[in-house]
Amino acid sequence: LPIRTNAAPSPQAHGVETWVDSSWGPDDLGWKPAEAVQRAVVAATGARDRGVRSKRLYLRHTHLPAALL
Repeated sequence: LPIRTNAAPSPQAHGVETWVDSSWGPDDLGWKPAEAVQRAVVAATGARDRGVRSKRLYLRHTHLPAALL
């Protein structure tokens, strides 16, 4: 599962969120690993859990489950 991280200059923007492409619905294979990664990173870091989210991403071009963290 490829992992990518973001940064933001605003101190209000904090926590961990995992993104999947909107072409994958919550019942599709892409969501299960994204949810597992989200839970594991939150548990390991104690960071604020911002959840698994979806929007149109470049990941729609992959042929395997992928998520952005």
